[in-house]
Amino acid sequence: MQFIKRLFCMMLSVIPLLIGFLAFANNISNYDVLFANVVKPLMTMDKVSNLAAKTFRAIDNDLLIHIACNLMMIAELSIGILTTVGLIKMGKNFYQSPEVFNQGKQWVMNACILGELIWGLGFFTMGGDYFLSWLNPNLSDFQSGALNYVILMFIIYTLLKFQDT
Repeated sequence: MQFIKRLFCMMLSVIPLLIGFLAFANNISNYDVLFANVVKPLMTMDKVSNLAAKTFRAIDNDLLIHIACNLMMIAELSIGILTTVGLIKMGKNFYQSPEVFNQGKQWVMNACILGELIWGLGFFTMGGDYFLSWLNPNLSDFQSGALNYVILMFIIYTLLKFQDT
């Protein structure tokens, strides 16, 4: 049974690995489109100009917007890297004691925590409620997309945390 539980943990870990690397690859390969159609409209709050009391939050400095976009991409890449390290450790220590095997799980759980921060704090909270993405018709599903990732990372973290290996 331990074999199956450990294999389950490793298979679950593939999810944040792929999400992290694919998100990074998608963003870097289409950076100009991402910047022009998502990040800049979000941070400049260009569709909420009729709410002057709230648009004081807008950021119109392209350099700052590029920095924020690149930090997001680095965080997503880091999720993939942390998970890769965790998977390698789990694979290398597959037949070792639970304490040793769980060291690899901890790397993946840390990746999930980073995912919670980037997609929960960054996308859902800052993008959705601070920059009011829901008022931009082109970004109206921004928060719900982020919430899907947040829930997924929480579930994976919880399953790994409480899986007796």
